[in-house]
Amino acid sequence: INAEYMGILGIGIKKHRENTYENDQSELKNKYVRRSFKVTEDAMLPVGTRLSVRHFVPWQYVNINGTSKEKGFQGVMRRWGFSGGASDFLGGRKKHRSPGSIGRIEGAVKPFKKMPGHMGGGSVTVGSRIYHIDFKNDLLYVVGAIPGHKGQYVTIEDAIEPRKSDYYRRNVTPPFPTFVPPENENIEEMSFDECQLQYEKAGKKSYKDR
Repeated sequence: INAEYMGILGIGIKKHRENTYENDQSELKNKYVRRSFKVTEDAMLPVGTRLSVRHFVPWQYVNINGTSKEKGFQGVMRRWGFSGGASDFLGGRKKHRSPGSIGRIEGAVKPFKKMPGHMGGGSVTVGSRIYHIDFKNDLLYVVGAIPGHKGQYVTIEDAIEPRKSDYYRRNVTPPFPTFVPPENENIEEMSFDECQLQYEKAGKKSYKDR
């Protein structure tokens, strides 16, 4: 069994901030955003290694984690999807959106009872797939929605592939532990089309033509 280690990833630079990181010689000391990931011992990278979008491959399953949008105090119909009470025609009076009975109470309401309260603003993880990679501009295109509002930081990490996925049938695996570009590669001299990676399934229409 491989022991789990903690890898730190930093983004951006925050000015006029004292170094609170435990390693004073680390290049992560003044990063604007720091996130930790659990990795195995053979996947540890040297400090200062740059991770690009080519760490992933097209049509790879990934987990995207972020903070969901704040929705404030909401009732049970919006927060939990309750159907609500009866209408006026069926005898309901001022109880159309009430939760109804919460059951027998013995001293206090039981924990995790579905009731009105604060909604949103929590950590949410969704599963998605990488559809298109633009490594010239460091852009990832994923299938589906991602949590949070526009301009928010999210974390993207490798996910466990389903057994019946066509991902394994194509014998394509992500680089391990990460993608290392060749020494003689110069992305600035490469054209835009040469820096695009996209998955197109044989015998079927592409994602754009659907």
